[in-house]
Amino acid sequence: MEAIIGDQMEPAAGLVARYLHLPFVSIACALPIERDVGIPLPFLSWPYDTSPGGIRRNQGGERVARLLLSEQRRLIRRWAAHFGLEGAFEDLQSCLSDRATIAQTTESFEFPRTANSGTLHLLGPLRDENPSMDLPYQVDPEKPFVFMSLGTLQGHRYRLFRSAATACRQLGVQLLVAHCGGLSKRQAAAVGATWVTDFAPQRAVMERADLCITHGGLNTVMDALEFGKPLLALPIAFDQPGVSARIIHHGAGLRLSPHLITVGKIRKALAKLLSDTGYAKRAKDIGGSITTAGGLRRAASIIESAVRQRVEAEPIAR
Repeated sequence: MEAIIGDQMEPAAGLVARYLHLPFVSIACALPIERDVGIPLPFLSWPYDTSPGGIRRNQGGERVARLLLSEQRRLIRRWAAHFGLEGAFEDLQSCLSDRATIAQTTESFEFPRTANSGTLHLLGPLRDENPSMDLPYQVDPEKPFVFMSLGTLQGHRYRLFRSAATACRQLGVQLLVAHCGGLSKRQAAAVGATWVTDFAPQRAVMERADLCITHGGLNTVMDALEFGKPLLALPIAFDQPGVSARIIHHGAGLRLSPHLITVGKIRKALAKLLSDTGYAKRAKDIGGSITTAGGLRRAASIIESAVRQRVEAEPIAR
């Protein structure tokens, strides 16, 4: 091989690349993990706050995270020593590329960063620029249309789907649920939504929908914002709390706790998002920058440029 492209969450990519003296580019498939004093860790729902109190809170969160990740840091140090690597390779951040990180978010959606070394590129989703936009559902144009997806790892949350379906029926709203294979046939039949499917052409649906109920997965959120659709976030795990915090920060939607969810809370939130046009306007403002952030073409250009920066040393023979 001549280069390595590695997910930010995989420290082995950075360690192996440096051991073999290979050009290395990091990809942030979720929120970027590059540290910034004003930005909480991605898996936290804390708001953006650069006041002294906010910075102390973020630093406290990082100290707790270091304790929780002690075993991972020990393993990184062990393999760095095994590879004979010089430098402070002791945590996930130290294993990131020093040439380029490509993130699937945009500057308009990310929290404001106080510093950027120039290696972090916020380019939006890395995908086909001209996908098929066919919508296989007969949507009534006289009624609001809501799309709900909890992603491929959380698609088994039957209670959340059913609660949302009940709220939509009470509001007279059409609901399409995509459970990504997480529900059984019996569960899918009992959800009570207008349509229930395993997978749907998401961007085609977003183009037509009035709003999106989501777990806060970055791909779904980017798709919704690209088409100017407000969001009701139900963050469950991973970087979803951090994504939901950005939705709130930019006023592009609302957030509910999936652990304390009720039909009434969903109904109230949906009614507010459908009646207050400000949420859609702010979502549209963010979405306009997604189409111009660079995406796949810009990412390919950055990767090729980084790979061309050849390291003089030859790869170590194995």
